[in-house]
Amino acid sequence: MEEKNFDKEKSPAARQSAASGGHNRRRRRRKKGGSSHGATAHSGQERKPLKKESPEPAQATPATADPEEKPAPPVAAPSEPAETPTEAQTPVQTEQPREKQAEAAAPEPGQTPEEPEIPPETPETPETPEIPESAEEPEPADYAAPETEATEPAQPPEEPGGEEESSAARDEEPAEGEEPEAETPEQQQRAAQMTRTVQLSIEKIVEKIEEEESIPEPAAAEPEESPEEEEEEEEEEEDTDPSLPARLRRLHRRVGDGMWSLLKWLVFVVAFVAVVAGAGIAWLYKGATPDSIPQISATFNGEELQATSYSWHVPVVANVFKRTYAETFSKDPIEIAATIETAQVSLSVHHTDCDTKLTVEDSDGEKVFEGTAEEFGNYTFTKNDTYTAKLVVFRNEKRISHTAEVSGKQTYLFSFTVSLRPSIRLNTVSATQGSVVAVRVSGGVSDQVAPTISSQLPSTAFHQGENDWVSYLPIAVDQQAGDYTITVSYAGYEQELSLTVKARANVYKDYSSKSKLTSPYIAESDTPAKVLAVLKTGDEQPAWTETGFNLPFTDKATVALAYGTTEYVGRTRSERVAGTGTGRICNNVVASTSRGSDLLAPAAGKILLAEDLGGTAGYTVVIDHGAGVKSVFYCLRSVSVKVGATVKRGDTIAETASTTIGEVRVGTVPVEPLSVWRGECDALSHY
Repeated sequence: MEEKNFDKEKSPAARQSAASGGHNRRRRRRKKGGSSHGATAHSGQERKPLKKESPEPAQATPATADPEEKPAPPVAAPSEPAETPTEAQTPVQTEQPREKQAEAAAPEPGQTPEEPEIPPETPETPETPEIPESAEEPEPADYAAPETEATEPAQPPEEPGGEEESSAARDEEPAEGEEPEAETPEQQQRAAQMTRTVQLSIEKIVEKIEEEESIPEPAAAEPEESPEEEEEEEEEEEDTDPSLPARLRRLHRRVGDGMWSLLKWLVFVVAFVAVVAGAGIAWLYKGATPDSIPQISATFNGEELQATSYSWHVPVVANVFKRTYAETFSKDPIEIAATIETAQVSLSVHHTDCDTKLTVEDSDGEKVFEGTAEEFGNYTFTKNDTYTAKLVVFRNEKRISHTAEVSGKQTYLFSFTVSLRPSIRLNTVSATQGSVVAVRVSGGVSDQVAPTISSQLPSTAFHQGENDWVSYLPIAVDQQAGDYTITVSYAGYEQELSLTVKARANVYKDYSSKSKLTSPYIAESDTPAKVLAVLKTGDEQPAWTETGFNLPFTDKATVALAYGTTEYVGRTRSERVAGTGTGRICNNVVASTSRGSDLLAPAAGKILLAEDLGGTAGYTVVIDHGAGVKSVFYCLRSVSVKVGATVKRGDTIAETASTTIGEVRVGTVPVEPLSVWRGECDALSHY
């Protein structure tokens, strides 16, 4: 069969479609940076060749067919529908001239034209030539091929150079003796529908191109945008809601730009203020020197204390920001070498507008004192031990006014040993015969036993008074004058005291005979046994501490024989001149009293004896005033008290006769009574 070559040019619509496809591809590449389909087509993507099919026997031509009529141009096989030229499927051919495009679009000899124009009014059924093997272009992913009666499996991709082999396959001629298969009416109808679809697609593309060309282009060509600028524009378009009108989108972008500019301005202002403030604070920080720290000094028991640590905060910016000066010199207490021997210790702290807090603990860790330094002045240590003290001198912000002030603290940590040495002393360093001396012991540990005393002089036992221990030493009327040593032991300490005894003034009486001696009279050797028995008993606590002593006589009493007076009988002239001789020394007082007058209690006390002893003593009363001091009255007319009764100073205890003998005993030693009853004995003023 004679082959026909359809070498006529494509229709104007086809050429326009091809041109518009290239034009559109150039615009998209310039806007989007090149599409994937265009890049693939431009890079020469491999095409899959059609699988060779065995030629089918040509169908018999109908008998009515005119042998002189030209057969209709062949159409594409039903298994290969014509592709709709869309923007994504149109290959990019921007570098070939239009003439070459037309030549490339013209069908090769023996090849079925892709876009034939079939006159709708005169369909003919020519003999269908055999379809040569040709390379089939790859179909796009979004294109769905129409179903065919016989679908052949796709050929595997061929090696590069397959396009040339496809062209060679198209140039091959059918074998001799083989006639092209005639198209059936159904195939012709499908070909017509496909052709119509292609024409409609081309018309739409042409209309789109005309609309784009009708838009006036700017006089000057815009420079192509770089990929970075295109990415920025795409980001802006993505950030802007596409549903908003263009004016609102532009306003949205302008507001965003304004807010960004305002934010940058605020950041700059904040940074500038921070730099200025930092410079000012640095200058103020440098000016906060240690000269503002308070000057503090402390002394304990006369020894200056050394601070172990301090931490002071000097204001830089009011009370908000401060500079701290802190240092620790020692974490262990500083030992004070001197032993404290007194129960009360002095603590002095010199500061300016600061508070103090002192805590003292013993060796067992028990807190024995906690308070201020001023309160410590009244504290008394009660035992010997090693103590640890912590003194804090501080200034808190809560006590500071609204103005900026230094705050902080300074700490003193020290230890000391208390060995309480008692204070042992006499009320006098010399005493005359017949007087009384008081020995006082104070300080030391209060829970120890009573002190002890040893001396050549008689003494009473120590009794505990309000603040100290007291013992009385009576000096007998005939005590030898001279110096005496008194040894006192207390709380592990022993101390020796010296006392000088002086002789009384020589008061005497000389009688020519014994009948002239004062009578009645009771000498030391004449003391009744009952009186000596009660002298060794009595209360330890003094009873006269509140009211003292007074004279026991209500009426006028005349002293017939004074205490310490010596009565001599028959002494020679030479003895008188030398002051020697043997006489009777009075150890009490003999007073001439009114008969029947009241005898008063010279001080508060307890009645130890009240009865008639007979003989010279007669009615006798013994009153215990406590602490070893007792009053004794002899030769009374009657007694008005009973043993065991408690009397106050000035209470009536008896009636006097014409002569009353009275004495005061300290311990068992009689002392000058009138000086005691008159309150002139200094020793008894110490309790």
